[in-house]
Order: sequence, then C-alpha cells, then structure tokens
Amino acid sequence: MRHWILSIMFRRLDLQVRRDELFLDPELTLTGMARLSGINRTYVSGAVRTRFVCFRDYLRSLRVERLLNDIRTGRCGERVDGDWDDFARSYGFRTKRSMNAALVGLTGVNYCRLVRWRNMCRSSGRKNLADEFGEKFPLGSIASGIAFASPVALADPGYDAHG
Repeated sequence: MRHWILSIMFRRLDLQVRRDELFLDPELTLTGMARLSGINRTYVSGAVRTRFVCFRDYLRSLRVERLLNDIRTGRCGERVDGDWDDFARSYGFRTKRSMNAALVGLTGVNYCRLVRWRNMCRSSGRKNLADEFGEKFPLGSIASGIAFASPVALADPGYDAHG
C-alpha cells in the first residue's frame, strides 16, 4: 500500500485513539485497535509504522505524554495514593516498572525524579513552571516516534493531534 494512504490512515487512527483515550487501556493491542477502528490489522500496523517503530511504541509515547502533562500541571504528586501499579494502570501502563521504563526511555528520568524536578522549580520561586517544564520535556513532541521532534507536525503543519 502506498505510503501516503497509510499516512492518512495513521492520522485517522491517531485522532480516534486520542479522542477516545484508547491509549489509557493497558490491554489495548494491535488486534483490538483494528477491531475498534474497523481496519484490517495489517493496515493498522502499516499506518502506525509510518511514524513509529511499532504499535507498542506509539501507545507508550501517548501514555508518557499524558503523564508528563499531568506532572507539569500538578495533577500528579510525589506520593501516590494507593498502589503504584494501580497508578501506572490509570495511565495505560501495566506496572510501575513499565511506566518508569517508558519515562526513562523517552525523557531520561523516572517518575519520582520528574516530580522532584517540578517541585524544585516551584520551591525556587520560578514563575512559569509550565514553560520551564515544557522546555525540558516538550509535550506533543514525545508522541512522535522520535523523541523531541514531531514528524507528524513536520509532514503536515495543519495536523493537530490534540484537536
């Protein structure tokens, strides 16, 4: 199948995954996504591979992006109420360990260090935490397949992954 057709297919899948927050389901698989979208599994895989190495990397990047946004805005604290694995599952990860592995892989640091860095910015009296955190960990660019550079945005400046 031609690359441009798969790119269009990826855009539609990406909009559905983001709009319906399907990436927050730790049980979502390529086959499940194909079933939900009504598109053949092979085509879903090909569409995702136009931007990512594999479907799992795509989901991981969306989950990390959501978690970073929640850390940045203060919805996540240093302490987690209840079980760490339950917290990780609320972001689509199966365990705390898989959540931290994804964070380290895409940002270079684990959850606790991210929260400590955010708290350090707050306690030092820095006024614009969101901008400082955004500069260090840019949102939207992580869910690109290549950390900190968005091929989706580069390929089509009119593409709004969040809208």
